[in-house]
Amino acid sequence: MMYVLRIRGVDPTDPELCSSRSPLRAPIRLDFIRADIEHRRRQVQRLRGEIRQLRHSGIFSASAEALLEQMLDKLDQLCAERDRLKKEQPGHNKGKALGGRQW
Repeated sequence: MMYVLRIRGVDPTDPELCSSRSPLRAPIRLDFIRADIEHRRRQVQRLRGEIRQLRHSGIFSASAEALLEQMLDKLDQLCAERDRLKKEQPGHNKGKALGGRQW
């Protein structure tokens, strides 16, 4: 999704889109963060495989493990940001009594 936004000329880090007054702020930023989380999860899996190979061949892998910890910390931060943005979005029946019933 991140690439689609760039192709269409929308920069998710644009200060105008990130302002609280912009109606596009949350959906675009949320899509950008979700795509970033997917990408980083793939990177983490790849790095875990490389660490396994290093251990199997008896090579010291402390620096790779430190990098993995940093990546996991950043992933946790992105997940927290995603959850915060999801809470800010209005629900599908926000403001409707009894789930939108019209009597």
